[in-house]
Amino acid sequence: MISFYIWWGVLNGVCAVVERGLRDTKAYKKIPNVIKWVVTTTVVLFSWELFRFQNMEEFEIFIKIMFGKIICEDVTNSAAYFSTSKIIVYVVIACVGAVIPASAKFEKIKKSLDSTKVGLVIQETTLLAVMIAAVISIVNSTYSPFIYFQY
Repeated sequence: MISFYIWWGVLNGVCAVVERGLRDTKAYKKIPNVIKWVVTTTVVLFSWELFRFQNMEEFEIFIKIMFGKIICEDVTNSAAYFSTSKIIVYVVIACVGAVIPASAKFEKIKKSLDSTKVGLVIQETTLLAVMIAAVISIVNSTYSPFIYFQY
Protein backbone atom coordinates (compact mmCIF):
# COMPACT_ATOMS: atom_id res chain seq x y z
CA MET A 1 0.00 0.00 0.00
CA ILE A 2 1.24 3.46 -0.90
CA SER A 3 1.98 5.66 2.09
CA PHE A 4 -0.42 8.48 2.94
CA TYR A 5 2.54 10.84 2.68
CA ILE A 6 2.85 9.96 -0.99
CA TRP A 7 -0.90 10.37 -1.58
CA TRP A 8 -0.79 13.73 0.18
CA GLY A 9 2.16 14.85 -1.92
CA VAL A 10 0.50 13.71 -5.14
CA LEU A 11 -2.74 15.51 -4.24
CA ASN A 12 -0.94 18.74 -3.41
CA GLY A 13 1.21 18.48 -6.54
CA VAL A 14 -1.82 17.93 -8.77
CA CYS A 15 -3.63 20.87 -7.16
CA ALA A 16 -0.59 23.13 -7.65
CA VAL A 17 -0.24 22.13 -11.32
CA VAL A 18 -3.96 22.63 -12.00
CA GLU A 19 -3.97 26.03 -10.27
CA ARG A 20 -0.89 27.21 -12.18
CA GLY A 21 -2.40 26.04 -15.43
CA LEU A 22 -5.67 27.85 -14.82
CA ARG A 23 -4.66 31.02 -12.99
CA ASP A 24 -4.16 33.13 -16.13
CA THR A 25 -7.45 32.11 -17.78
CA LYS A 26 -10.43 34.48 -17.92
CA ALA A 27 -12.74 31.93 -16.30
CA TYR A 28 -10.41 31.47 -13.31
CA LYS A 29 -10.04 35.22 -12.84
CA LYS A 30 -13.84 35.59 -12.73
CA ILE A 31 -14.16 33.17 -9.80
CA PRO A 32 -14.52 35.18 -6.56
CA ASN A 33 -11.54 34.90 -4.22
CA VAL A 34 -13.75 33.59 -1.41
CA ILE A 35 -14.70 30.58 -3.57
CA LYS A 36 -11.04 29.90 -4.35
CA TRP A 37 -10.24 30.15 -0.64
CA VAL A 38 -13.04 27.73 0.32
CA VAL A 39 -11.92 25.17 -2.25
CA THR A 40 -8.26 25.42 -1.21
CA THR A 41 -9.10 25.19 2.49
CA THR A 42 -11.37 22.20 1.92
CA VAL A 43 -8.72 20.32 -0.07
CA VAL A 44 -6.04 21.07 2.53
CA LEU A 45 -8.18 20.07 5.52
CA PHE A 46 -9.33 16.84 3.87
CA SER A 47 -5.79 15.95 2.82
CA TRP A 48 -4.52 16.50 6.36
CA GLU A 49 -7.12 13.99 7.57
CA LEU A 50 -5.23 11.28 5.69
CA PHE A 51 -2.59 11.29 8.44
CA ARG A 52 -5.10 10.28 11.13
CA PHE A 53 -5.89 6.87 9.70
CA GLN A 54 -4.08 3.58 9.31
CA ASN A 55 -5.60 2.75 5.92
CA MET A 56 -7.88 4.09 3.20
CA GLU A 57 -10.87 2.11 4.51
CA GLU A 58 -10.77 4.08 7.77
CA PHE A 59 -10.53 7.33 5.79
CA GLU A 60 -13.50 6.28 3.64
CA ILE A 61 -15.58 5.49 6.75
CA PHE A 62 -14.64 8.89 8.21
CA ILE A 63 -15.79 10.67 5.04
CA LYS A 64 -19.07 8.73 5.04
CA ILE A 65 -19.67 9.63 8.70
CA MET A 66 -18.83 13.25 7.99
CA PHE A 67 -21.38 13.49 5.17
CA GLY A 68 -24.08 11.52 7.00
CA LYS A 69 -23.92 8.31 4.96
CA ILE A 70 -23.11 6.38 8.15
CA ILE A 71 -24.50 7.22 11.58
CA CYS A 72 -21.78 7.23 14.22
CA GLU A 73 -23.17 6.05 17.54
CA ASP A 74 -19.93 6.82 19.41
CA VAL A 75 -20.36 10.58 19.15
CA THR A 76 -22.83 11.72 21.79
CA ASN A 77 -22.17 15.46 21.73
CA SER A 78 -24.90 17.51 20.11
CA ALA A 79 -25.14 21.22 19.38
CA ALA A 80 -26.76 21.65 22.79
CA TYR A 81 -23.61 20.26 24.41
CA PHE A 82 -21.63 23.19 23.01
CA SER A 83 -24.30 25.86 23.59
CA THR A 84 -23.68 26.52 27.26
CA SER A 85 -23.77 30.08 28.54
CA LYS A 86 -20.04 29.91 29.28
CA ILE A 87 -19.18 28.99 25.70
CA ILE A 88 -21.54 31.62 24.29
CA VAL A 89 -19.81 34.26 26.43
CA TYR A 90 -16.41 33.07 25.17
CA VAL A 91 -17.59 33.24 21.56
CA VAL A 92 -18.91 36.78 22.05
CA ILE A 93 -15.64 37.85 23.69
CA ALA A 94 -13.67 36.25 20.85
CA CYS A 95 -15.77 38.00 18.20
CA VAL A 96 -15.47 41.37 19.94
CA GLY A 97 -11.75 40.80 20.40
CA ALA A 98 -11.36 39.99 16.73
CA VAL A 99 -13.43 42.90 15.38
CA ILE A 100 -12.65 45.86 17.63
CA PRO A 101 -8.85 45.88 17.21
CA ALA A 102 -9.36 46.01 13.43
CA SER A 103 -11.32 49.26 13.59
CA ALA A 104 -9.79 52.61 12.64
CA LYS A 105 -10.89 54.17 15.94
CA PHE A 106 -9.05 51.50 17.90
CA GLU A 107 -5.92 52.08 15.81
CA LYS A 108 -5.97 55.79 16.76
CA ILE A 109 -6.33 54.91 20.45
CA LYS A 110 -3.49 52.38 20.19
CA LYS A 111 -1.19 54.90 18.51
CA SER A 112 -1.88 57.46 21.25
CA LEU A 113 -1.22 54.82 23.93
CA ASP A 114 2.00 53.72 22.19
CA SER A 115 3.35 57.25 22.27
CA THR A 116 3.46 57.52 26.10
CA LYS A 117 4.96 55.43 28.88
CA VAL A 118 1.67 55.48 30.80
CA GLY A 119 -0.10 54.18 27.70
CA LEU A 120 2.36 51.31 27.38
CA VAL A 121 1.87 50.43 31.07
CA ILE A 122 -1.91 50.44 30.56
CA GLN A 123 -1.56 48.17 27.51
CA GLU A 124 0.73 45.70 29.24
CA THR A 125 -1.40 45.64 32.40
CA THR A 126 -4.53 44.98 30.34
CA LEU A 127 -2.83 42.14 28.44
CA LEU A 128 -1.55 40.66 31.70
CA ALA A 129 -5.06 40.79 33.20
CA VAL A 130 -6.54 39.09 30.13
CA MET A 131 -3.88 36.38 30.29
CA ILE A 132 -4.50 35.78 34.00
CA ALA A 133 -8.26 35.59 33.39
CA ALA A 134 -7.69 33.09 30.56
CA VAL A 135 -5.41 30.90 32.70
CA ILE A 136 -7.88 30.96 35.61
CA SER A 137 -10.69 30.01 33.23
CA ILE A 138 -8.68 27.15 31.76
CA VAL A 139 -7.66 25.83 35.17
CA ASN A 140 -11.22 26.00 36.50
CA SER A 141 -12.93 24.47 33.46
CA THR A 142 -11.52 20.99 33.17
CA TYR A 143 -9.32 18.49 34.85
CA SER A 144 -7.06 16.75 32.41
CA PRO A 145 -4.29 14.74 34.06
CA PHE A 146 -0.93 14.50 32.40
CA ILE A 147 -1.35 11.78 29.79
CA TYR A 148 1.81 9.85 30.64
CA PHE A 149 0.66 9.32 34.22
CA GLN A 150 -1.93 6.90 32.84
CA TYR A 151 0.73 4.34 31.80
